[in-house]
Amino acid sequence: MVRLMRRPLLITAAAVGLLVLLAGLAAVPFVVSVEGFQRQIEARAFKATGRELHINGGLNFTLLPQPSFTARDVTLANLPGGHSRALVHVASMRLDAKMLPLFWGQVEVTDIVLDHPQIALEVSRDGTANWTVVRQKTGEDGVRLPRNTTLGTITIRDGRVSYDNDKLAIHRTVDDFAVRLALSTADAPIDLQGSFELNAQHFALKTHLATLKSLTAGKPTRINLNLDSALLQTSFDGTMARDGSADGTATLSTPSLKALSAWAGRPIAAGDGLGALSLKANVSVSGHRYGLSQAHLTLDGMTMTGNVAADLGGKIPVVDGALAIDRLNLNLYLGAGHQHGGTKHAPHQVGWSKSPFSLSVLKLFNGRLKLDAGAIEIRKLKLGRSVFAVALKDGSASVQIAPAHLYGGSAKADLQIDASQDVPKFAATLDLAAVATQPLMEQIIGVDKLDATGNAVLTLTATGNSPDAVMHSLSGHGSLSLARGRIYGINLGGTARSIAAFLGGGRNGEDLTEFDTFHASFTMRDGFLATNDITLAGPVVHATGAGSIDLGNQALDLGLNPRVSIGGRSDFADLAVPVTIAGPWSHVSIKADTDHGAVTGLFGNAIKGGIPLGKLLGNLFGGHKHHDQPPPDDY
Repeated sequence: MVRLMRRPLLITAAAVGLLVLLAGLAAVPFVVSVEGFQRQIEARAFKATGRELHINGGLNFTLLPQPSFTARDVTLANLPGGHSRALVHVASMRLDAKMLPLFWGQVEVTDIVLDHPQIALEVSRDGTANWTVVRQKTGEDGVRLPRNTTLGTITIRDGRVSYDNDKLAIHRTVDDFAVRLALSTADAPIDLQGSFELNAQHFALKTHLATLKSLTAGKPTRINLNLDSALLQTSFDGTMARDGSADGTATLSTPSLKALSAWAGRPIAAGDGLGALSLKANVSVSGHRYGLSQAHLTLDGMTMTGNVAADLGGKIPVVDGALAIDRLNLNLYLGAGHQHGGTKHAPHQVGWSKSPFSLSVLKLFNGRLKLDAGAIEIRKLKLGRSVFAVALKDGSASVQIAPAHLYGGSAKADLQIDASQDVPKFAATLDLAAVATQPLMEQIIGVDKLDATGNAVLTLTATGNSPDAVMHSLSGHGSLSLARGRIYGINLGGTARSIAAFLGGGRNGEDLTEFDTFHASFTMRDGFLATNDITLAGPVVHATGAGSIDLGNQALDLGLNPRVSIGGRSDFADLAVPVTIAGPWSHVSIKADTDHGAVTGLFGNAIKGGIPLGKLLGNLFGGHKHHDQPPPDDY
């Protein structure tokens, strides 16, 4: 963005310097004989610049009512090998001066008007600028007026300035260039106001320059610049040299960073993000290297502070730095495509979203960033304060997350994203500790039936450019350990409590299973999770089991073997009834296999005398249950 700010300044300063030079040369007729004006001007121009000056449309000089000089079709030659034949071409230029000072050899110009000037500013591959046109015997460069000459108001109308920098591969054109400035001498401060068109965007320009001579001579010069347009408002207060190097304080704001980037020739697809931006920072510029220190930036309602350095010399910018962010909402940049009007999703749509997301934001730049975020939101996953290091290289990202606050616990992660091809690839290692499972699972997969505190270790890979494709491709392995929790919608201890009630001891509770510990390990392949070592221990029920979860199609098929103890140490009864939990997440079926149930202990010995266990348990279970729950929202 600083780069956008300094180009108009560089173009404006160089253009004004060249026009002032022409104005000074045009003042020659007031101090020499009228006869031979054109030859004198052209000769002095060549001596001063080493370039040929031609006044092709002739001269017109009038003495009354005030001395006035008009030249038409004026051209100043470019350096050999330049893009344009002429460095400056002016359709017409008029100078008005005071009469009396001429009698004692002084020229006081009151007005200079230049119509339709065309200025071609160029920088060669070796860094030579074609507007370095004056070299005195001392070796000092810069705009220099004839002796005893002062200038007044300079007006530039309907100008055109082109800027071709072969060294930095920058090519820009400014149209409708209109400027009004007051200049007494080349050593005096300049106040300039004007406007121009750049890439179809209208800009208002206001500049205060310490001296034009020092800037055109290549010396650091104090400058205050303000640019204002509908798309960009920017200012700079500091020092700048002719080569574009600068040090000072800069501000920049835009209603849409995405629109500004497209205007600058770098269109970005970043979902609904990259909107309003405001920046204030200390700026240093040297060649194609930019530095921002003590930066304070707001983007899309998020606030960032820190230091950033950028190298814009290559095809892709390289950015390094450290930033602190109050919150980071990555959903704005993933391009999942929210619907606005038109046909809406059904309120209970089953399945993952097939809307493609875009990771083109990873291709904007390379480099390394350290981010300290107060909160992070990725899809429906919400993290508390997190510190992570990001390394970007040609569309691939490596993200190292230090322990982050996650639903009452902490998370560490190593995430690799390869978005260099059409279909992104993902790889992740996650380590979760003491995390509340209910909000975590509800946000990730839309299931809120498990309420516990858990630890998990996961190693995952996936591919795809939509949530549906990613979930169907998940592969890897992991383990899950939970402590002191509840499983809602499933009552593995319900049969035991029913038996207790049958024997005169209480009534059924709600459909939930309480447990003290839970553990399972699993493998995943193409979105299909398999486990064979589920173990659960609780105050009433102990269980083992195995089965699978089809993450891609949002379905499960688990077989559990709960053993419910009644009577504690008296060993009144141990009841084991296999349970099958199967079906889509939106319509889970829970069925007890009472025909294969078994009862041991004192009560078991009693019923072995002939009570039909299957019929008894069937009456207690009531056959099978279906537990409906709304499907998860789009990932």
